[in-house]
Amino acid sequence: MRPHSRRLAASPMLALSFAVSACAGAAPNSGPSNASAPATSAAAAASTASASTGTDLVADIDIGGRTLHLVCLGPTTAGEPTVVLESGLGAPYSVWSQVLTAMQAKHRVCAYDRAGLGASPPAPEASRTAADVVADLHTLLTKAGVAGPYLMVGHSFAAWPIAVYAKAHPDDVAGAVLIDPRGPKVSRDWLAALPAASASEAPAVAANRDELGAFEHDPSMNDEHLDLTASSDEAVAALDAPGPLFGDHPVVVLGAANTHTNWADLPPAIAASFDTIWLDGQKALAAESTAGSFAVVPDSDHEIQADQPATVVKTIESVLAGLGS
Repeated sequence: MRPHSRRLAASPMLALSFAVSACAGAAPNSGPSNASAPATSAAAAASTASASTGTDLVADIDIGGRTLHLVCLGPTTAGEPTVVLESGLGAPYSVWSQVLTAMQAKHRVCAYDRAGLGASPPAPEASRTAADVVADLHTLLTKAGVAGPYLMVGHSFAAWPIAVYAKAHPDDVAGAVLIDPRGPKVSRDWLAALPAASASEAPAVAANRDELGAFEHDPSMNDEHLDLTASSDEAVAALDAPGPLFGDHPVVVLGAANTHTNWADLPPAIAASFDTIWLDGQKALAAESTAGSFAVVPDSDHEIQADQPATVVKTIESVLAGLGS
C-alpha cells in the first residue's frame, strides 16, 4: 500500500508506507538490495564494539544501560553543521550506504541504528514514541561528543522525530532535508478518505482500513515498538505550534515521482485522494520554514536515497553550502 517501513513481521502493506520494503500490488519498492551491507569500508573494518580510523568513528555508545550503534565518517569542517541521517521506520543505518560513501571525503556525516534495529539492542519499553527516539538521539550525540548544530536528513517516518527534535532542541538544528517524508497527518486523513465499510467494497479498501487502524496503534507490530499514532500526534503538536517550526533555517523536501503508484490498487477516486493527501503532507513540511522548498525527484520510488543517491547528496551539499555562506 503506502510507504512506511521495512522488515516488519506483520502488516506488510502499511508497514511499507513508512519506509523501506515492498509488497506486490501494495507497498513501494523501497528496500535497496544492500540494505544490510556495511556503509563503507571503514565501517566494515570496524568491530561492532568500537573502532576509530582517523576522524572516522564506528562505535556502540552507552546511552544509559543500553547502547546505540553510531557511525560518523568524514572530516569536521569549521562552520559546517554535522549531517545526521535518520532512517525510515524499521530501517538500519546502512540504507544510507551510498550517501555516506559519496559524502565522507568532504563532510562530517553520522548515521545510527535506532533501538531494536541493526546493531542496536531493543529498548526495554513495550511501547515507545517519537519523543523516545529524540531522547535517545540527543543522548547518543552528546555521549559520542558529536556537537551541534546538525543538518538533519530524514527519510519517510523520520520527518516525525526530526520535527520533535527541532521543537525540543531548536538551537541544535541548522536545517533539514526530508526525503519522501510521510506527513504526520497522512494516516488520519487517509482513513477519513475511505468510505464506510461495506460487504461489496474492494479488498484493497478493506485492507487499507484495517491496517490504518491496527498497525499504527500496535507497537508490537514493528521492530522498534513504536506507537505510531502517538508518535504522529507528537509530530503534529510540534508542527502546529505558532510560527514555522524551523524558522528561517532551510528545509528541502524531496518527493518521489512514483510513490503514488503504491496505492494504485485502490479505486481511482480514492487513489487520487490518497495522492493529494500525501503530497499536501509533504508541502506542509516544506512550509515549516521561511526558506522551505519542495521538489519532485524524477525516476524515483519511495527510497530516493537508493534510487537517486546523487540527487540526495547534491541536495545535502547545496544546503550545507548555503549554511556556510
